[in-house]
Amino acid sequence: MFSHCRLVERVVDAWEENEEEERRSGRRKGYMGHLTRVANCLQGHAAAEGAPSGPGDAQSAHAQMASLPESVRRGWERLAKGGLQETNERNVIVPASRWAKFLIIIIWFWGN
Repeated sequence: MFSHCRLVERVVDAWEENEEEERRSGRRKGYMGHLTRVANCLQGHAAAEGAPSGPGDAQSAHAQMASLPESVRRGWERLAKGGLQETNERNVIVPASRWAKFLIIIIWFWGN
């Protein structure tokens, strides 16, 4: 799936296309949430060195990523360490308890 379907290459291309669209129009493509999930799944499987990639297949997803063309691997590394990481950090949900503590401090400060 990594090489035959060119999944990694397609994810990288779609991500770069979206970045170009954002620079041009200030909007991101509507499918970016889905693409982020796919990229995170790929990242998880690529990081799980030694995990079988399918029934009867001993080659790991990590090894399949390593066998991709150099340009695709560079594009993937750029995406994983750049845009994907930034998106994941931006999408972190802060627990309400942290906000509640912050609001209590502000209310106390304004009350004094």
